[in-house]
Amino acid sequence: MKAGWKKQLLEEWRGVPDPKLPGKPAQVVGDVIPGLMDSLGLSDRYGEEEIGRAWTQIVGEPLCLQTAPIKLKHRVLHVRVIQPTVHYVLDGMREGLLRGLQERFGKDRICELKFVLR
Repeated sequence: MKAGWKKQLLEEWRGVPDPKLPGKPAQVVGDVIPGLMDSLGLSDRYGEEEIGRAWTQIVGEPLCLQTAPIKLKHRVLHVRVIQPTVHYVLDGMREGLLRGLQERFGKDRICELKFVLR
């Protein structure tokens, strides 16, 4: 049976014309999500949440309770600190913390830490 006859037979059997399929091929969800998140402006926010979750593991439990990453702007991670003594301790750990963050998220994403006393 020829393709034209098959199409005509299916249209008669269904009672409606054969639907035209979209011209775009199917895509893998993992390939679509990053572009979608960029277009919705969610990439930066997701990155901040991801860094916030990793902060606990990188800085450790005691200091994590008194600090929190608040924003990532121009590759500078701003961290809120609630006590001057904790600020002093973190300042001494700055290079190690920055190295841990860069190993996890890349040097192109975080290049500096700024501790904000609040």
